[in-house]
Amino acid sequence: MHEVSIVANIFRIMGEKLDSLGLGSAPVKKIKVVVGKFANVVPACLDFAFEMQKEGTPFEGAVMETEFVPLKIRCNACGEEMELDEPFLFCRRCDSFQVEIVAGKELYVDSFEIDDSEAPIDKEMEITGVGNQG
Repeated sequence: MHEVSIVANIFRIMGEKLDSLGLGSAPVKKIKVVVGKFANVVPACLDFAFEMQKEGTPFEGAVMETEFVPLKIRCNACGEEMELDEPFLFCRRCDSFQVEIVAGKELYVDSFEIDDSEAPIDKEMEITGVGNQG
């Protein structure tokens, strides 16, 4: 279950970001994660790993909101773009296998919220969009 290591990396990245903002021990209320359908992540396993690993950390009271991105391809033969429900990568319009994935491989932290009642924070500081796509 590689979702355990994914959550561990989310917590590491979030900890580094909180430290860089001077909010190292601020309690996190919510973490929004974007997951592509083709990212090989099992949603129930990701949720379980999150709940299991957050105990005793600044993320203990946090909830994880997950946005799922459908698998989308572009055909290099006919130019058609389409969403796919299954991972059979061919164009449904012209049957070409000359396709590229344009969405669905994402896996990143999009944003987070902290409980600023317990942490000193500059109210003008924006704390969203901290993730890296990839």
